[in-house]
Amino acid sequence: LAQVSGMSSQHLCVRQTLKNVLPVLSGQTRKGQGGRVGILGGSEHYTGAPYFASLGALRSGSELVTVFTAEEAAVPLKCYSPELMVLPVYCADTLRSATPERLEVEVSRMVSAIVDFLPRLHCLVVGPGLGRCPHVARAVCAVLAQAQHLPVVVDADAIRIVAGQAKLASPLCVLTPNGREFSSLHEQLFGRPLREISDCQLAQAVAAVSGKMCCAVVCKGAADICSDQGAEPVICDDVGSLKRPGGLGDFLAGTLATLWLHHHRDAKVDPCLVCSAACAVVRLASLRACEVKRRSLCAVDVADFLAGAIEELCPSSKSDRLQSASY
Repeated sequence: LAQVSGMSSQHLCVRQTLKNVLPVLSGQTRKGQGGRVGILGGSEHYTGAPYFASLGALRSGSELVTVFTAEEAAVPLKCYSPELMVLPVYCADTLRSATPERLEVEVSRMVSAIVDFLPRLHCLVVGPGLGRCPHVARAVCAVLAQAQHLPVVVDADAIRIVAGQAKLASPLCVLTPNGREFSSLHEQLFGRPLREISDCQLAQAVAAVSGKMCCAVVCKGAADICSDQGAEPVICDDVGSLKRPGGLGDFLAGTLATLWLHHHRDAKVDPCLVCSAACAVVRLASLRACEVKRRSLCAVDVADFLAGAIEELCPSSKSDRLQSASY
């Protein structure tokens, strides 16, 4: 693409992708049609990650978010935001002290509570703040096995779970590992770790992993590398925040969930471009937040800039503005 109006070809591609994927704001839809996202994550020790992922989904356009989490995390999450529907699906203390027989009952109860909810969702995000409880991991495997029809974003500790059972990743799935998680994933799939390699070699490795897993992969780093089922990678190297607070990857998981669900409703766009567009949105939101907050930047600040980043990358159409003005 040639440069138009001072925009780079990369930004023009992001604009066109967002225009093709995001629905028009018509004012004619019903509650939830803009996106119903489930977040399977959080634990007794980690409550921020599922909250950030939820904010990422909501601020990028999804309308209803349900968090499936530990009883110990439910009250903090409810207190963070009235926007979230929070369903406690297991008790960490119970899992620790349960007999083997009781464990089977508790894991089965957790799986049933989540699986019964899947038909109401457009996308499921698995992993933010999940922790490494082996009993929760068993439940996650069972849920993913029954969510093969649903667009799924796999992040954080859930990547380690999927790496051990690649068949759990369907073609509707996208993995979002950071550099360390990707190296571990690559070693588990191919039996060799990634040492010091060039950017080109890393891009080839991402394509190899996505091909092996038969799903999309977004390797987060200085540049975000996106590949789908072995396709040639698309790289997003836009400038982001100058400070790296924890939680930006959770915002990406939630933002990607919104784009991913709309993409799979009407898959007209290359999945790699959808993933790259989500990366571009979060990078721009982080940059704009950093310009204001500077050294005081926290991850939660980024939420206030997500909508502006989407608007800056893909301005609302004239019809959107006219319909908004008619109220």
